[in-house]
Amino acid sequence: MLSWMMGKEELDEIRYHEQRGQYFSFDLHSSWAREDKADLEKDLAEKRQFLENYLKTADAIILTFGTARVYRSLESQKIVANNYAFPADMFQKELLSLEETKASYENLIQELKVYNPDIQILLTVSPVRHVRDGLEENAVSKSLLRILCHQLEESQAFIHYFPAYEIMLDDLRDYRFYEADLIHPNEQAESYIWEVFSKRYLNAYSLDLLEKIAAIQRDLAHKAFRPDSEAHQKFLQKLEQKIAAMPDYLDFEEERRS
Repeated sequence: MLSWMMGKEELDEIRYHEQRGQYFSFDLHSSWAREDKADLEKDLAEKRQFLENYLKTADAIILTFGTARVYRSLESQKIVANNYAFPADMFQKELLSLEETKASYENLIQELKVYNPDIQILLTVSPVRHVRDGLEENAVSKSLLRILCHQLEESQAFIHYFPAYEIMLDDLRDYRFYEADLIHPNEQAESYIWEVFSKRYLNAYSLDLLEKIAAIQRDLAHKAFRPDSEAHQKFLQKLEQKIAAMPDYLDFEEERRS
């Protein structure tokens, strides 16, 4: 997220590396690796412009905090977005203090308000535990993030908090709401949290629209036993009518092709 808020000067300062035939940057997620450096720079500039335009018209943005533990490059002394499985001795693992995280996100929020003075900000803490850090270390990290959310929410009327973390750990504290790894919420848990979120933040129009989209998705998932039958052709016609009735700002071209 911070990378997309960079101006042209900051983008020009990104340091790229080459490994196994791909260019990447420690400032970016691994999905941004490209075989050609020019393609990476072009894609990054285009994505930044897209996000800048989007932020100017967005009603709200959701920021989800996962962990307060980070990796810092010993060479640049900068926190990296991804260490790309490089040797551990190239980085220093550390727990950010509450003061550091608060200052960082206060700056980010100020940047967001420059793009869109009317934007609302919703904060959440991910209920997924970072068990590789250890259970005690995970608890400390999550506690810091929860305090961060509380202090940010208290500081500005346009900052809000949604308790996905508390819902998962308190309302859904049974392991039947977890995947087999006992770490990630399963589909039932996600549906429960989404229902709470929808009722709290979505109006009647949005809830109705979501139900219509869900109905279309169910139809799209339908597998026909006889694709060439008259009954299935009628089914497809009704599906096309449902899609045609959707608002113009919703893009169903990919669904139509499938």
